[in-house]
Amino acid sequence: MIARRTSNHYCWFVLTVVASVLGVLVVGGCTQPKRVQVEASLLPPASKSLPSELTHAANLDSSQLRALTHERAELCLVLSSAARGFEGLNVRAHCVEAARVRLHAIATSSVDDEMFRARCAEEFVVARVDDGAAHCTGYATVELSAARSRSTLFRFPIFGDLRKAAPELLQRDRAEALADPRVDALAIAWMPDAFSWALVETNGTALLRFEDGTSLAISRVATNGRPWKSLSRGMKELGALSPQASTLAELEGAAALRPDLAETAALSNPRFVSFEVRAIDRFPPAIPDGTLRANMSCAADPSSFPLGSMLFVGPRSAFGSAPEMQWRCVQDTGGAIGGSRRIDLYCGIGADALRVAGEINIEARVSLLLLRASLDGLGLSSP
Repeated sequence: MIARRTSNHYCWFVLTVVASVLGVLVVGGCTQPKRVQVEASLLPPASKSLPSELTHAANLDSSQLRALTHERAELCLVLSSAARGFEGLNVRAHCVEAARVRLHAIATSSVDDEMFRARCAEEFVVARVDDGAAHCTGYATVELSAARSRSTLFRFPIFGDLRKAAPELLQRDRAEALADPRVDALAIAWMPDAFSWALVETNGTALLRFEDGTSLAISRVATNGRPWKSLSRGMKELGALSPQASTLAELEGAAALRPDLAETAALSNPRFVSFEVRAIDRFPPAIPDGTLRANMSCAADPSSFPLGSMLFVGPRSAFGSAPEMQWRCVQDTGGAIGGSRRIDLYCGIGADALRVAGEINIEARVSLLLLRASLDGLGLSSP
């Protein structure tokens, strides 16, 4: 019995030494992540506190670590373009930016994926906003035919940047804006039907192709701030779309079958969007910099998930045959995205991306990546 105790004690000592070399601490028979010291600039002000709805801090699980490791070079590019700096940030945005800065440093300095995963497990936790439940949809940069001037075939205007050209229009609803005599001068393009008109405004970015072979890359810069009423909702209210319809293909089919009702539904949306022309080589634009990346970028409400937030989104049903857990970086805000329970996943450019985006309409679980040291610095318990 004495010999067995001595042997167990020796084994426990060896295990502790090995574990400490590997970067973890052994406490009470369980491996615990080591508390890593980080630069003081990354820590939030001690006088601040995180919002109470940010809950359920937990260690990263294996699926989240695998997701981060997948395409690490692309992860580095996204993290680099999402840089914001710390000036003027509230405490949640500060914690998000600290996590981005540290994750970028670890991703670029780790010599291999094994080291990267180990360091992520040591230094990061995930937290939920409220219970973490969110409704996920997809969006894409649409590529559509358009005209530069109004005609009988192209009757639906895409407004240019109204913030300087006609800021008073941004105080009006859609019907009032369309009645303004300056519409032809303020429109930068015209769409052929209500479906494509709504598609451009909903997705917020578009590549418009003109008959002369030229193109125009546009992105959303402002709205009139009125409530958003989707084309799908309007068509359902008019009885032109089944109440059970949930895909873009179903909406497109219904709009083609009854273009008159699609126009009525589009006009019933009081919110309209103002766009600016962008350089095609830096398109579609991400916020604050860089470009949106398919299957890596997403749009969210910045009051819940500040720009630059690294999110984990699951489950598998959200992505068909894709891995069960995927990360997304918040690089867009979205015109119809509000609160912690709505996430819009960016799927790329063109018809195929749009088809994929139109099929994403699921309930998912969303977690926010934070530095363990941030929670410790705020006096909150982390795993």
